[in-house]
Amino acid sequence: NLNGLSESLGLLEDIEMSANSAVEVLNEVLQYDKIERSALKLELSMVEIFDTVEKTVSEFKLPAAKKEIHLKVTYEADNSNNTRHATQAGDEIVVVSSAGDLPRHVRDLYAVADSSRICQIIRNLVSNALKFTSNQGRVLVRISYCNAPIMNSLKHRQQTRSGKRTSKGSDGSKVTVKLNNGDKIDVEPRGHVLMTICDSGAGMTSEQLDSLFGEGVQFNADRLQGGNGSGLGLHITKNLIEQHHGTLDAHSEGLGRGSTFTLSLPLFSAPDYKSFQENFVPCSPNDSFTQRNLRILVVDDVLSNRKLLCRLLERKGHRCDMAENGQRALDAIKSDTEGGYHCILIDFEMPVLNGPDAVRRIREDLGCDVFIVGVTGNMLTEDVEYFISRGANCVLPKPVQLPILEELLVEHGV
Repeated sequence: NLNGLSESLGLLEDIEMSANSAVEVLNEVLQYDKIERSALKLELSMVEIFDTVEKTVSEFKLPAAKKEIHLKVTYEADNSNNTRHATQAGDEIVVVSSAGDLPRHVRDLYAVADSSRICQIIRNLVSNALKFTSNQGRVLVRISYCNAPIMNSLKHRQQTRSGKRTSKGSDGSKVTVKLNNGDKIDVEPRGHVLMTICDSGAGMTSEQLDSLFGEGVQFNADRLQGGNGSGLGLHITKNLIEQHHGTLDAHSEGLGRGSTFTLSLPLFSAPDYKSFQENFVPCSPNDSFTQRNLRILVVDDVLSNRKLLCRLLERKGHRCDMAENGQRALDAIKSDTEGGYHCILIDFEMPVLNGPDAVRRIREDLGCDVFIVGVTGNMLTEDVEYFISRGANCVLPKPVQLPILEELLVEHGV
């Protein structure tokens, strides 16, 4: 019965939407808790910011199309290689539709940032623009390179909130940054990237703008958000941007007249790092995550969970084995004859042997250094820390978001 099938699919979509909304709220509450305790640490790396923005914004093409919203993305930069001074009147401004078409001297710049947090920031701002824009509306995303420093954003501190030390220096002078992998890189400030997200949506009053980045702030939540959301998203986003020495501002001409959010992040040149990247030759042509299929062990006591996750991963070209508890996972690893797994996705609460205890035995008894991701609904801070203390590399909430999992695998070189 096609009508019955269509109705069932609709119900499944509603269930997925509700589950994702609940996970999003929980994650925001947990991140807010870390911010309040000054425990939210940045895992710094050299981020190719223009490519990162392009990849992240592209995730919203389908959601925009479903609402018949015109989503337009442009990139702007001056075409001179004058990276020390602000753009002068008369300089040629290049406007392109792809990050790859920007001038070389712009594409060679980096943000010293936590790549996963940068993606989170961009997703939050773009998804908000789509959420609060009516069907057949417009969202314009403009990414500009400005070769002047952000006011007050490049004050070098002896120690950042992320715990990474940097050497002191005046604006424009070289700075040494310590990345999450332990590398120390000499970088030099080279202006900033300005990202503007302009929508034709609900708009805001001046009073709403004054309280916009506060804790738990929501405007007409039932009408505009279907009662969903925690009201913490923009508060967290602004905090993350400020931890990156950037700025976030909002502007609106009033209700019904749309909103504009403007994000800025400092950029740096790193000739030594770029030279290393260009001369680096991987040990194998298959070292790239995108060039090979991974063997993944999925461990969960619920059969439907195992099957669904395996099906999603297999659609990406990966090979999956399943185990219904921690003991079966140990048995699978010990009896494996194909060279081992690249990754293990393991649940927390399971009969016979739970996830954290299984992870400890994988590390200690088997001496296995496989990349392990805890996958669980137990996302309270103490549960996550416990999972990691037993040997998990990281923990993700259910349901697993494949783009986030893939980012983690790439980031950790799996």
